[in-house]
Amino acid sequence: MTAMARLPEVVSREEWLRARKELLAEEKEVTRARDRVNAARRRLPMVRVEKRYVFEGPHGQVRHVRGRRTRPRALPGLPRQGLGGGARPAALDRRRPARTAGAHAAARR
Repeated sequence: MTAMARLPEVVSREEWLRARKELLAEEKEVTRARDRVNAARRRLPMVRVEKRYVFEGPHGQVRHVRGRRTRPRALPGLPRQGLGGGARPAALDRRRPARTAGAHAAARR
């Protein structure tokens, strides 16, 4: 038998339950650690966006407006949760083929 085909050991219900509880404790520890990292990421300071971004929407181009006092991802014309509609970055428009990173780099030159 190959290593891939081997099945786990067959044990009694009590042994399985003990092993499952140990695994559950490890899973909870990993979840708490991930939650701490996610919270730390949310607390990271922000950087002012200096570059002028242009998004392609169903009604043409939409520019990122500087100086707006909104959350960083609340760009004008982009759909917000529950509101629908608005312009979308071209990369999110499923009607158009996505550009690769190489194409983006070439377009910036």
